[in-house]
Amino acid sequence: MALYEDNTETQSQIIANIPRLNAFRRVQLAFGVWGVLLIVGGWLHNNYSASIAWGLPALLVIWLGLTLVGFVALYWLQPTVLPSGLLFVWAGLSLLGLFLTWLIVYPLNNVSREFVSALWHALFALGYIISGYYMDRRLWWLAGWEVLAGLFMLVGVGFGVLPDDSLIYQNKGLTFGLSSGLPLLIAALPVWKRR
Repeated sequence: MALYEDNTETQSQIIANIPRLNAFRRVQLAFGVWGVLLIVGGWLHNNYSASIAWGLPALLVIWLGLTLVGFVALYWLQPTVLPSGLLFVWAGLSLLGLFLTWLIVYPLNNVSREFVSALWHALFALGYIISGYYMDRRLWWLAGWEVLAGLFMLVGVGFGVLPDDSLIYQNKGLTFGLSSGLPLLIAALPVWKRR
């Protein structure tokens, strides 16, 4: 009788024994990726020295680049998002938002720049409503949060209720990144699982 019994498994056996992630957990991980990207984008947008050195066109390219990274991560984590059509819904909303942002910044000469954050909150809310209808109704909580954040930014920053020297007004990019990114990080936690 051997004193040592060889219980080692090959790498392929170990990988085969790991339970696969269910579809909703993959979506949650994609939420986490989007949340981190939004917070990073808000921080880069708000970094004063970067804004001065790079200028507005570079900041728009950074947001576009982070959006593309998010779409690649979403497809990699949940490939069924492509045939479901939700990837096209979100891509359409993102392109609409980028176009309206470009329109406000350039042809309209920043006339309504304060409304850009509220515009993106509204687009996110619409995306969560559509996604919640086809995927999981709990996404409507995120839509509700985006509506509240958008109304706050619209009234506080857009209509000038907050003074120009307030912390939120001075840090609009970071405020947007945090107000949209943190709820996604919360939605990515395993506690928010399917019951």
